This record gives sequence, C-alpha cells and structure tokens, in this order.
Amino acid sequence: MHILEPADYDTARPLFEALDDQLAVSAILECTAPARIYVDDPIHSQAAFTWTGHRFFLAGSPGDAGFNEAVRRLFAEKICPQALASGLKTFELKYAPADWEKVIPGVILRGKNPIKARRHYYRFRKLKHDWRGLLPEGFRLAFIDRALLEQAHLKHLDNLMEELCSERASVEDFLDKSFGVVALHDDELAGWCTSEYNSGNRCEVGIGTLEPYQRRGLATAMGSAFVEHALACGITQIGWHCWANNAPSIATALKIGFERVCEYATFIITGQAADPVARPDPCLARRRQ
Repeated sequence: MHILEPADYDTARPLFEALDDQLAVSAILECTAPARIYVDDPIHSQAAFTWTGHRFFLAGSPGDAGFNEAVRRLFAEKICPQALASGLKTFELKYAPADWEKVIPGVILRGKNPIKARRHYYRFRKLKHDWRGLLPEGFRLAFIDRALLEQAHLKHLDNLMEELCSERASVEDFLDKSFGVVALHDDELAGWCTSEYNSGNRCEVGIGTLEPYQRRGLATAMGSAFVEHALACGITQIGWHCWANNAPSIATALKIGFERVCEYATFIITGQAADPVARPDPCLARRRQ
C-alpha cells in the first residue's frame, strides 16, 4: 500500500468517480480537507482508501488481498486507536462499487462488528418557502460570523463551536471557508444549519435543532434561509445526506425543496450503541451525515 503525495491525487480521481455524491471525497482530492490517500499502486492505481474525520471511503477494485489487509491493519492498529483516544467513537465507511461488501465485514473491518445501514442522498431543486414566514414567534435567525461567536453569554455556544469544528480544522477555518445560520430564542441557541465541504459551486448541509425546540418548524426555516444564502453566493448544487430511517430529516429536506437522488449502503463501526442514528448528546438532534 502506498501514500499518494497531494500533487499525485489526480491519479486516484477516476477511482472515486462513483462516490461523486460524497462531497467530502472531492474536498480531499482538492486538498481543502486534510487527509491522506492510500492506493495499491502509485502509478496504475486500482484501489484507494481515504478518510476525513469519522468518514472513511473505499473505491476501485476490492480484488487485491494485500491492499485489503493493509487497510485493515491501518484502521485497526493506527486510525481507530488514535480516534478513540481523541474522543471519536463512531465511524462510517462508504464505498463504491458494491463489490466491496464482499471484503469489508470479514476482512477490512474484521473483529469490529460493523453494522450495515442505508442512507439517502438528496439534492436541492427548488426553494419552496420564504423562511421569514416560517419562524415561530419569539425566534430570530442570524448568520454565523465572528460577532455571533464572540457573544459568550449565548447558551449552547460550546455546542455550536463543536459543530463548526466537526468538518473544519478550527473555528477560524470554518469562518474562512464555510457559512451557516443559527436560530436564536432570547439568549439561547435553538439550532443551526451549516455548510460542509464547500467546493466550487457545491456544498453539503449539516443541520440540528436542540431538543426543547424541535417540532416547531425551525429546521425548515433555518434550512430555507441557508439555501437562500447559498444560492446568493453562487452555490447551485447543495447535497443533503441522512439515514434512510431518519423520518424527521427526510421530511425537512423535502419541505425545503430537496429531492431524493439515491439510496446507498454504508457500514457503521461504533464503540457505543448499535443504533446508527443514536445521538450521544441527549439535548441535540443533529441530522448527521
């Protein structure tokens, strides 16, 4: 197994074409998301493995037993222990083509008790609502900027900071490369909607509403305002990933104006509950990607 230099990432690009709906992969290939790409052969690559955060990706042909074993050892002996030590307890492995299913459970994730789950991918088509008419009384929306983040009195600000760093290297990195909106009730953050993996005219959505404020339409309002701003910034392709059994997330995406593109399989490895949509923070419902 070989590590590609960033200047050589284009040699692996054809292998990842089948994962084009995973914008994290594009961010890795464009070096806007810090990552390493491992391949079976640096010149004539037939298989590739990469990851960013808790998202892992396999692409190409699963036929090289040596490469598969090398990926298994890398994950088991280095990636997993380091991630667990840093507090990350759940991993998601996405792959294409489907032939990888022959080797993922028994080889690459051997001994990890992976859970196969289904995901949906939605893409924005047409905005259905003006968010200004959706906000419940007593709530307001604000853009995520430095001034907002300096309001240390805001309740749940630490949760927002954690969210901003879930995909970006730091809060500063988020402010420089991403954008988002929050819902506020007095001096309390009620929820947020942020851009993820911004790349050219594309981005993906991360959205969450705090438990006390759910089922009031805030997610639809935040998502609609988010999309309006994204379109104004020249972003025309907006993606939304969610679990196939996450009915609230699906309903919110459809209400905003997203349409389902596909359903795909993924493997979950967790040191916590076996439910892939389990939420470790009881006060936060993130429609997590």
